[in-house]
Amino acid sequence: MREQGQRQEEGRGQHEEERRRGDHEQRGDILAAAGEEQDERVAEDDTKRQIELRGEWDGIHAEGKDVTRMAPEFKLTPGAVIEPASGTVRDFTTPKLYKVTSQDGRWNKSYLVSVIETDLPTLFSFADWKEIGKYEQPYEIIAGGVAQEIWSSGNAGYALTGGASVPSKFPTCSTPIAHGGRLAAKLETKSTGTFGSALNMPIAAGNLFIGTFDGMLATKNPMEATRFGLPFGKKSAHFIASLPTRIV
Repeated sequence: MREQGQRQEEGRGQHEEERRRGDHEQRGDILAAAGEEQDERVAEDDTKRQIELRGEWDGIHAEGKDVTRMAPEFKLTPGAVIEPASGTVRDFTTPKLYKVTSQDGRWNKSYLVSVIETDLPTLFSFADWKEIGKYEQPYEIIAGGVAQEIWSSGNAGYALTGGASVPSKFPTCSTPIAHGGRLAAKLETKSTGTFGSALNMPIAAGNLFIGTFDGMLATKNPMEATRFGLPFGKKSAHFIASLPTRIV
């Protein structure tokens, strides 16, 4: 009897799943999205009906692609149609609206499609900073006004010394003295006080790098605390090399 009840329960579950799948196909949905000549990572939230196309953009061009003239293609439920049509060239510097209608015309959904940059930028301003505890750290503003946190410094380690209570007293901080823009990065060597002297680390240099830094691990294993670099998806168009000049 127990096995029979279990089979009946599994049968009801399978029937319910098939009913939901059929209902889903009848109403018309976007099942997947892709950009021109490249696979995209797609994040879809059916409740908010938003789709994010994530690719290798720097806000203007990437691998020869211009976000002002992109033509994403969409995979729809059987028989559904989309307006504008899949493959239509559009300007994705701002999110764009698409409408999907079911085969029988009874159902329709609207989707807001955005292009989200995921690759590292190639130009840095150091004009935007945020506070992390007592110190601050720069971040980049990329396409769509999204904050991309790619920078790290040794400030997390210096915080353990208790030698600074405000961001401007840390080895790495922002400064209004800039050649252009609102702010710039200021790097300064600081004493680590008695805490650092006890660890045979009497000074801390200001530094900035793309990667991550584990301040708690810094005192135990400094080499393991730092991870330099992040994945970069673009290809170099060319290299410029200069040979050293020998003066006789």
